[in-house]
Amino acid sequence: MDHKDIRSEQNPQAMHDGIHFFTDSLEHKQPASPHIHQLVELLYITSGSALIVSDDTQCTVSSGNMVLFRANAVHSIYPIDDRCEFSVLFMSIPHVISYAYKEDGMRYSMLLSRFHATNKTVWRKEECLSLGISERFKELKKLSSASFLGKDILMKANAAIIISAVLKDLSEQENADEVFADSSESLSKKMDDAILYINEHYSEDLTVASMSERLFMSYSYFSRNFKRVTGRCFKDFLNVTRINNAEMKLRSTSKSVTQIAMECGYNNIAYFSAMYKKLKGISPTSARDTEITN
Repeated sequence: MDHKDIRSEQNPQAMHDGIHFFTDSLEHKQPASPHIHQLVELLYITSGSALIVSDDTQCTVSSGNMVLFRANAVHSIYPIDDRCEFSVLFMSIPHVISYAYKEDGMRYSMLLSRFHATNKTVWRKEECLSLGISERFKELKKLSSASFLGKDILMKANAAIIISAVLKDLSEQENADEVFADSSESLSKKMDDAILYINEHYSEDLTVASMSERLFMSYSYFSRNFKRVTGRCFKDFLNVTRINNAEMKLRSTSKSVTQIAMECGYNNIAYFSAMYKKLKGISPTSARDTEITN
């Protein structure tokens, strides 16, 4: 089965203002290969249906549905029909935060980047219609082919409406106020720095001790607040990050399992294999050999 790499659509020049919109399609035998990036990705299905895989979850979506791929989540798209068409909106976390009041920036960042099993990822057709998401995507598609002064402002305005609807819905669904109720601006910044550092340095020997020292925090204070913010203890969060990156490498490169394990911070191959199976349900070797079928 051939794979299409839609990461090529992430034109750095197009992302200089923090957003990038485009339309695309996938054939049944040409899924989008598993990939990972630091952008928030909103996928709106315009025709057909597809199996969506993101981290440890998968679901089927159809025309009128929208999927949220959080930053740093391994995800892929497997068309079910002969052809699946969709619109994609990329937004950088800093761009989203730029809309926030100072005290809300951390909340925006965490809702769109943290790994948490209860996070909502799919908005069905009825929800997209009631929240105005469907209309905004239609407007973005129309604007993307136009050329006039002020187009960029309208593109950003429509993107802002979409992401604001998503954030409002997430905060209501997940009681985000409780998670961040006691977070000072300084603490929020440190937790954000810790998460970004893990995602950029997951291959290194990271520990609670080294991270708390790096952030000038006590071991227990860092550990307690990291779990409160992310929903996972430091070790679990690090393993999820490493295994997600390993999954992407297994499915999109020809590197050996041993080499991938080493690149993802595991010196013990047996431990890597056991952790991979624990989090993904299959062995690393099986992950490479298995294609998701419908």
